[in-house]
This record gives sequence, C-alpha cells and structure tokens, in this order.
Amino acid sequence: LISKALKLKGLKSLGPSHIALVSVASSPKTAEAFSELITSRLNQRWIAYQTGIETGSPRLIEMHMEKKPYPYKPKEWPEVVERAFAISADCKLIPCATVIINLPKETEDDVIKTIELLEKIRPYKSFIAPLLFVPIKKDDTHKRMRLIEDAKPWHIELYKTIWRHNIKWLKSLGFEYSAKNSLLTRVFIKAFIRYILAYANRVAEKFFDEKLKGLKSETYRLAEEEVFKAVHF
Repeated sequence: LISKALKLKGLKSLGPSHIALVSVASSPKTAEAFSELITSRLNQRWIAYQTGIETGSPRLIEMHMEKKPYPYKPKEWPEVVERAFAISADCKLIPCATVIINLPKETEDDVIKTIELLEKIRPYKSFIAPLLFVPIKKDDTHKRMRLIEDAKPWHIELYKTIWRHNIKWLKSLGFEYSAKNSLLTRVFIKAFIRYILAYANRVAEKFFDEKLKGLKSETYRLAEEEVFKAVHF
C-alpha cells in the first residue's frame, strides 16, 4: 500500500492517520521499514501519527480496554507505551498521543500512574493531548467533569506534566515542521513559538501553581470540617 502510494505524482509527504502503540512495540522492524520507506523517498524529517495512551494505570486498562495491549497483558501497558515511544524515536516517528481524563472509576492513584508514565516518555519527541472522557450513552453512575473547574489536585499535576512535555518539544517540532514552508510562514511560526516559550509558558506555570495551592487549601479545609463533624456529632 505504501509503495503504491509513493508512486502518486506530485506527492510531497505521506503518513498514517493512526498507529497503535502495541503495533510499534511488538514489531519494531516493521516500524523501521515503514519509516525508512517513506522518509528516504520523500526526504521527510519525520512522520507524525495519532495514537492513544489514554492512561498509565494497568487497573483502568484492564477495566475498560483489556484488549488494547494485546498480545501483551494489561499490567504491561506502561512498559508497552514506553517501548513504543523509544522505538518511534529511533525510527523518526512522532507520536501525537491522547490521555483520557476522568475515566469511570478513576482514582488519584490511577492519575499518579499516568503522570509517572508521562515523565518516563518525556525524553522522546512527541506531543500529548488531554481529553475528557465522554460516555457513548447516558450513564447516571458516572459524574461528568469539566477540565479545570472540577479538577482535583492530581488532575492539575497531570495537566502540568503534559504541558511541560509539550513545551520541551514545541520548538524542535515547530521549527522542523515549518522548514519546507515559505519564508513568511517560517517567520510567523518561529515568532509564535518564541512567544509561547517566553511568555505563555510563564503564565501557564503560574496558573498551575496557584490552582494547586488553592485546591490543596480547599482540600485541607474540607478535611478539617469532616474531622470536626466526626468529633462533635
């Protein structure tokens, strides 16, 4: 299929829409051959693809998507993700991965495991996008969540981890992506990226810190109220 697509006249770039991380992790030679075929013919710096991490919690993987890591087991999912990102980096493949927030039955520990996984894959060039869980059908047992307004301290920590991951790779991804564009486009993209790195990043970091401070204070206040009620009533 790729070989046939490469024969199209006027083709300047080529890439997949989605790639399953387990496919990369389980068959690195296929990933290498796929990338080499395209990058050598079209002189592409790298190939981006969409994929889903969704969570770093083996418990949630087993609960909601137990076949996602196949042929590996749900408990191996974090290692599968890390391996796939490492192979992708070696093969000039750039994962653009989603992480789902507020999966049913999600706990603080599940989110912490996702944070830990994202910190392990930070050395690999990639982009991470947080997505709120949306049920396929109405489910009164699951409480919906707004991204910021309903976030717990551990969610803000997750957002901060995702932000820092993307900031780390923003400059190289942006500059490399725009390399073949017109001079005016390159200048605009570089200026925009420099603005984000110089100003927006400071604003975001301040927001995360202030939000965390406020949430932790509120959590402490509510805990005090619960203790008071337990003692006096």
